[in-house]
Amino acid sequence: MSKPEWMTQKDFDKKMKEKDRDFFTCPAEELAQKLIGKNLCHVVDKDTDPFVVKARIRITEAYPHTDDVTDGNREKTGTSQALKGGHLHLFIKKGNDRKRMDVVANKEHVSEGVLICNADPYDGPRNVVDGLDIPNSVDGMDMLKDDAEIWIEDDGTQAELKKPTKRKNIPDDKPLRFAAKSFLFK
Repeated sequence: MSKPEWMTQKDFDKKMKEKDRDFFTCPAEELAQKLIGKNLCHVVDKDTDPFVVKARIRITEAYPHTDDVTDGNREKTGTSQALKGGHLHLFIKKGNDRKRMDVVANKEHVSEGVLICNADPYDGPRNVVDGLDIPNSVDGMDMLKDDAEIWIEDDGTQAELKKPTKRKNIPDDKPLRFAAKSFLFK
């Protein structure tokens, strides 16, 4: 792996980027649980004065391919949600008023995703996107590429999960919302 120009050698050496495609190519329900406790990282101002913003993922929601509410099942044209696990899917509705980001799960053409609902200190899917300064241009981005400006970082933190609950604003009772109960930091 080669160091991107915008990253300092010190940051590159410390980067614990999740680079295993198999980590992401599992069902959304499994990935949603595995992402709890990981850091969502975004390099900001990479052309001028780069720095990395990190937020620990605390709450996720799984959207399996069997759900009518996945973007891949609702949209008439293909979406980035049909890419293979490890890509980003950005959902933008009504200009920028409703914006959320999914980590794509499973194999290509399956259309599954994991909604990032809370990443400390940002509560709510839109606040995560806004707080980490995620641009619309990242839709479809492969987080496993060396020069990806957004990635998942595993710093060894272990998460104990609460009992799953139903997803917010979804008209079903499937327990597909996962939240951290506590963290064990290394």
